[in-house]
Amino acid sequence: MKKYGRFLILLFLFAIISAFSLTALPKVAVLDAVIPQDMDKSVIIPVTDKIAEQMVSSHKYIVLDRSNIAQVLKEKEFQVSGLVSDREIKKAGEYLGADFVVVARVSQVGDTYFISAKMISVETGEVTAQTSDQQEGKLSDLILLAERVGKKLVGGVIEPAKKPVARGEEKKKAPAGARVAAIPGEKKGLRSRISFLVGLPMFSGKLADAVSDWTDYWTNALSIDYSTSAFSVGVHVVQYLLGPVYVSGEAGYSSNTINYYLTSDMSEPLSTVIDASVGAGAGFSVSPSMQVYGGIKGGVIYAELGDFWNDYNWTLSWVGYSDLAFGYGIEAGLDFFLLDFLPITIHAEWFHVTIPSDGDIASTTIFVTPYDTYLSPFSLDKVTIFAGTGFAY
Repeated sequence: MKKYGRFLILLFLFAIISAFSLTALPKVAVLDAVIPQDMDKSVIIPVTDKIAEQMVSSHKYIVLDRSNIAQVLKEKEFQVSGLVSDREIKKAGEYLGADFVVVARVSQVGDTYFISAKMISVETGEVTAQTSDQQEGKLSDLILLAERVGKKLVGGVIEPAKKPVARGEEKKKAPAGARVAAIPGEKKGLRSRISFLVGLPMFSGKLADAVSDWTDYWTNALSIDYSTSAFSVGVHVVQYLLGPVYVSGEAGYSSNTINYYLTSDMSEPLSTVIDASVGAGAGFSVSPSMQVYGGIKGGVIYAELGDFWNDYNWTLSWVGYSDLAFGYGIEAGLDFFLLDFLPITIHAEWFHVTIPSDGDIASTTIFVTPYDTYLSPFSLDKVTIFAGTGFAY
C-alpha cells in the first residue's frame, strides 16, 4: 500500500501541473463578424467560427464559447456594428472577462470579398495583432477566406501580407517600416535546461520495510529514543530535440539518517541510495515564462544499508548490505523562468528497482527480528519531490 500511495502522490502532482497549464493560457473572445447590411446574414456564424477554430487549434488561447459571449453582450445591451470603436470592443472584453478580443469585418467589392481581423488587448486597449485577406469568388468562398485570416491572426501578423512571415525572420523578410506584433501568450519555444535540485525522498518496498522494521524492533528492545531524516540532491538535464520531445539525464544522491539519543545525540546513515538515469518524454510551453514536462526513465540504483549497530560492537548487529540494480520510473515537472536563462524547477519522480540476492548479502534472507524475515528479491521504490534552479540554454 505504501508503494501505491507514493505513486498516487506523483500522479496527483502531475494532474495539478496539467490543470495549472490550462488556466495559465490567455482567454480570447471572438465577436461575431461584422458584415455589410445587404449581405446574407447566414455567413456571420461560419466566418466567426472559422476564425475561432484557428485560435483553438493554435493551443495558445482559451477561446470563450460563442453562445456565452452573445448572452453576456445581450445582457449588457452591447451591439457589435461597423461603427464600434476599439475602446468599445475593449469594454466588451471586460464584460466577458477576456484577456483579448478578436473582431472581423467582411466587405465586398464586385466579386471580390475582403476580410480584415484584429486582436485587441483588454488590459491596454492596444491592437496586438491585425491582418486581412481577399479572394474573388462566390459567397461560400468566405469560409475558406476566414480560415486563412484566422491562421494569420494567431501568427501575429500586424499588417496585411500575401505570405505569413515566419517569426525570427521579421527583419530579413518584412517590408521597410513594417512591424510584427508580439503574439499574445506567445511561446518562446521550449528551452533546454540543467537544474541543481534538493528534495525530499520517500522510500517504500520490501527493502525499505525491512530496514524500518529492524530499526523499530531493536531501538524499542534497547529503549533507545530515535528519529529519522532524509534528503536528496541531484542534477537533472532536459534537452529538447524535435519540437516537444525531450531526452533527460539525472544523477542523484539520497540519504536516510537515524538520529538516536544515548548519553549524547548521535547520527548514523541508515541507508544510502545513489542513482543515475536517462529518460524521454514531451514538454509543453504554457506561457513565455513557464513550461511543463513529463516522461519515462530508466537507469540504475546503488543501495547501501548502514551497519550502524556494528560501529559500537553490539551483540545484536545488523549486517550491512549493498547492491546495484536496474530500474525504471516516471518523471514530471515544471520550469518557471524568472529570466530567460534562469529556471526555477519543481520536479517529481518515482523510481522502482528489484534487487536480486547475488550482491553483498550473505543469503537470500534478511533477518529483521528473531522471528521475522524478508525473502529476496528485495523491491525498493523511491518517490522524490525536488526544487531547485540552474540555467537554460
